[in-house]
Amino acid sequence: MTTKTCTFESVKQSRNLQFEEAEYVEGICDLDNGPMAISTIEKYDKRTEGSLSVNDDVPQSLPILSLSTNEELNLLDLHKGRPMVVTFGSFS
Repeated sequence: MTTKTCTFESVKQSRNLQFEEAEYVEGICDLDNGPMAISTIEKYDKRTEGSLSVNDDVPQSLPILSLSTNEELNLLDLHKGRPMVVTFGSFS
């Protein structure tokens, strides 16, 4: 299998990347097997479409995994009585 050759700038534009090349993992331009390959994205992208819309109430149960204790917590229990903004996105 041959690797598609491309420039970082073409990958940056086509994949809407925000940072400079040095800030990404090695192989970012390998569109056959690298981290930006469709097969890689499909393998690790586990997002699911939800039903929440803007201005919906937060679900009463919002389980999260504590990174310090490895136990499941209800996010709402951590911020009772205080406003909370939750932003979801990719941090890879």
